[in-house]
Amino acid sequence: MACALCTEAALNAVQRRYPQIYRSSERLLVDPKTIEVQPRDFMVSVKKLIPSSARSTSSHATPLPQHLRPLLQAALDQVTFALEKSLPNSKQRNTLEEAEWEYDDSDGGWEREMIAQALETLRVHRPRVLLHGPSGMGHAQVGAAVLHFLEGYHVQSMDLATLVGDSTRTIEAGIVQLFVEAKRHKPAVIYIPSLLGWCTAVPETARLTMKTMLDSIASTDPILLLAICDGDLASLPADVRDWFGFSRENYVQLLSPTEQQRQQFFAELLETARKPPNMFPDAIKRKKRVLEVLPVAPPLPPREPTKAEVAAQTEADLRTMEQVTYRLGPVLGELKKKFKRFTKDVRDEYGINPKTGLTFDYEEQQRSLNEAKQALNEHPEVVAPATDPPVEPVVVDGTLVNGTTEEPGSLTITVEANGINGTDAAVVQVPVPVPGQDVHVSPAPPPELVPKPVNIFDMDLEKMHVKLYYVGYLTGEEFLQDVHQIVRNAEITANEGDSDRLFKAQQMANAARMLLNGWEPQFKLECERMAVRETQRRLERKKVRAAEKAAKAKEKEAEQKKAEGKRSGSDEPPAHSYGTRRATRHNGIQPEVAEDPVDIERRLKRQRSEAARGSAEPASAGSGADVEMDDPDRAAKRARTTPMPDGSPVDAPLAVAPPSPAGVPLDPTRTIPVPSLAIPSNPAEPNAMAIDAPREPTPAVDPEPEEPVPTFHIDESRLQALGDHLVHSTVALKVEQLEQLRALCLNCVWCHRREWDRDAMLGKMMEIVTDFVQQVQQVGVTM
Repeated sequence: MACALCTEAALNAVQRRYPQIYRSSERLLVDPKTIEVQPRDFMVSVKKLIPSSARSTSSHATPLPQHLRPLLQAALDQVTFALEKSLPNSKQRNTLEEAEWEYDDSDGGWEREMIAQALETLRVHRPRVLLHGPSGMGHAQVGAAVLHFLEGYHVQSMDLATLVGDSTRTIEAGIVQLFVEAKRHKPAVIYIPSLLGWCTAVPETARLTMKTMLDSIASTDPILLLAICDGDLASLPADVRDWFGFSRENYVQLLSPTEQQRQQFFAELLETARKPPNMFPDAIKRKKRVLEVLPVAPPLPPREPTKAEVAAQTEADLRTMEQVTYRLGPVLGELKKKFKRFTKDVRDEYGINPKTGLTFDYEEQQRSLNEAKQALNEHPEVVAPATDPPVEPVVVDGTLVNGTTEEPGSLTITVEANGINGTDAAVVQVPVPVPGQDVHVSPAPPPELVPKPVNIFDMDLEKMHVKLYYVGYLTGEEFLQDVHQIVRNAEITANEGDSDRLFKAQQMANAARMLLNGWEPQFKLECERMAVRETQRRLERKKVRAAEKAAKAKEKEAEQKKAEGKRSGSDEPPAHSYGTRRATRHNGIQPEVAEDPVDIERRLKRQRSEAARGSAEPASAGSGADVEMDDPDRAAKRARTTPMPDGSPVDAPLAVAPPSPAGVPLDPTRTIPVPSLAIPSNPAEPNAMAIDAPREPTPAVDPEPEEPVPTFHIDESRLQALGDHLVHSTVALKVEQLEQLRALCLNCVWCHRREWDRDAMLGKMMEIVTDFVQQVQQVGVTM
């Protein structure tokens, strides 16, 4: 119960602090540190919780209400005093508590323990208590408070609802059963809430049964008979009065409240009337609470399965894959038996290369033509012996060109071209134009037509057989996709007149589809889920292998570089950080000293600043930081500026080493490391994160001016007169009537709770008290 109360109070605190989370369907981010559980959260939680005992059966044991304690506390104390005498409840020590004390007896306290148990039993003699008095004196409240005082006792309520509620048994049988339960659970209480009405409602046999069962209880048994008579004691039957014996302590009479009790009873009413309107809930118009806008929380990551769950899922997927392979094996065997035509490779069946989509004849022809063109395009070298005289005039096919021939056409030149078609020489005819004579040029041959590539799949039943037992089909749909690829191959060649191949392929696809339709829907769904998981696992394994391969290659490359460095370190001098350039010495130029990188960057910055001032308009004094932030180079350089462990920035000016002495040998092939040019960060420049920030501050919302609170006024003399009237005019009123009058006055206070002047309220309450007392007196006279 306490845990449930704390949980409910924490939920009330969350609702009070962040009510906007219950108005949104999205998950919002909250700060748990701002949630505080307050006492009012527990008060609200008490109203929402119902104990399990109260849910199963209505409990008669309740403490005395706070507002009735001034009237009924004296009666309750009188009843509890009588109970302590008739039913003593001695607290017994447990074994651990007894172990802290020593006994001086020789028997170890045996006789003393026997005496204590005997006295505890003999001190009880038929405990009976009867509460009686005029009707309306708070009998029910006192009876429930007495049962609450006897907490821990087994209570058997013998009211009319318990006896008559079960139609399968008689009233006498119910009485007997209740007594049996009371004897079984000692100490116990037999409670009769309205004895006068009970005696009138039950028959004579039930009262006789009650008398018999009371007599059957041993005189020393701790079983209490507690009854309430809301009327005159003389109105009870004589046999019923005999149940409670003759001792005066067994009878407790509830008397009318005294003047002091009534004054204490109405004191709280007067204090409530003195409270100003701001002390009452909803008496003053409150401001509407401005709820903060909470950011939307990111979606929750999916729950990562445990290692045991992953292992179990992997094992289940392997079993599913085995089932798929086992079921597809007979299907593929049946297709290979009936459709042997599609077991051939597509290269043999169609004569087409699946990679290029071209026929093998066309590819062979193109290969021969490409080899001939490559041979003709190669530049030949003229054969000229080194010891021969100068080159003779060129021999031509016909007469000489110098005038002895009449038809200068083509010249036949003998050149040496090794490796062309296996010959040592080739004859090439070169047309030579002659001045003053027209040359006839023949038209170029038309371009050769290139066939369009055919999209054909490299798939047949034999490849499907290999894929089934080596790679594995994950679902039946993957198997049907490969069968449809064979059908599409047949559709490509159907236009050439081979329609029988297409019909056979479609028949094979239909047969495969019908064989796979016999699978259970649940198995198909499991295969689809397994395929997704297995595909993901294969991708992960592929990435792991690629990463391992890349890591091994990097390690091998690092080892090679390390070995090369060791070999070159024995021959070369140590490297210099800064100094004279080596590359210029190779060209015979005097080495020059490297300039300071800070000076270089300073000159570049000055050039950029001059160019920016020449192209841009004059800006205001406050926009200088924005202009500098628009330069991406400057922003990148500032982003690279980070402090070093010793506190100095990375981009501090670097000292340039002087040229190496003349006696130190320099390697002309060695590269000089150049220091990075970085600009020192300027503390006056704004941060890069402030670019997207608003340039102007957001105007604050002015709070609404609070209305002045009026002055609270109540006439204390009239309030005191009202209190005296309440005390003195209610002498003849009973407890229930006093409670009713108090409720009427509190209702009047609630109706006038918004008023700052309570004089009208006091007059109204005075009228209510006077009118109520007169009505009670009139009803008493008529009765």
